[in-house]
Amino acid sequence: MCNIVIDEMAIRKQIIFMNNKFYGGVDLGTQNNYDQDNTQEATNVLVFLAVYLNAHWKVSLGHFLIHSFSGSERVNLFTRCLELFSETGAICRLITFDGAQCNMTMCKMLGANFDYFST
Repeated sequence: MCNIVIDEMAIRKQIIFMNNKFYGGVDLGTQNNYDQDNTQEATNVLVFLAVYLNAHWKVSLGHFLIHSFSGSERVNLFTRCLELFSETGAICRLITFDGAQCNMTMCKMLGANFDYFST
């Protein structure tokens, strides 16, 4: 049984050309050609972690270099993350994230209800 943690962290904004490749641009893992000098600089990294509930280990499920992301864009990545996670046979019991509006929107789009007084 695991908890999936969604975290967004600020990173230094910089494009570097090294080994005939550009690094530091927006990269969503879609295998698009990002080897251009006009790639948008990434300012954040969106990280998905699996944390085991009864032990002391964490496993990175994926990270994506982003500039900014809305809740609807996060839904696609998180849904894919859950699909791949469930294929391993692991069970996700909890989802942990900060209270950013884009995370709340993502969860509402996935069917969560945050209204305490609703029936």
